[in-house]
Amino acid sequence: MTPIVPDTDILPLLDPHVVVVVDDDPEALSAVRRALRAEPCVLLTTEHPGQALEWVGRREVSLLLCDYRMPEMSGAETLVEARRRSPETTRVFLTAYPEQVPLPDEVVRCVIHKPWDVPTLRKVVRQLLRERELVRRRREAPPPIGDWDLDGGDRWTE
Repeated sequence: MTPIVPDTDILPLLDPHVVVVVDDDPEALSAVRRALRAEPCVLLTTEHPGQALEWVGRREVSLLLCDYRMPEMSGAETLVEARRRSPETTRVFLTAYPEQVPLPDEVVRCVIHKPWDVPTLRKVVRQLLRERELVRRRREAPPPIGDWDLDGGDRWTE
């Protein structure tokens, strides 16, 4: 997994975002709500992985934060299913057991350790949302005007 290194400043967001958090521990959900309440996003929280997956399937969810160990459905199963339903959603584990996370990079973007430091959690969430914006902008950018003439040398044609 690619490490997330937060910048010293929190990055501004350009687009609206939906962030979903699923954790079977109501206290952990409450802590995430407190930590992210000032963030410029719609924050949806649930104790039920099925509810989180329903939101991921029906809405454009930018970021899914998921506990690793849950009784109803494991975090691994939840993130694999979330990827199937919405490949564009960034998927992250929140866990006190980071050494047990076996999923490859294409399923989980990073792991946030419990307990987390609130400023760092905010920065990581903001960085992941900003990263998503930049990828989307690159993908939606118009093609360049003209092409290089590769057969005839270094000529630019319009």
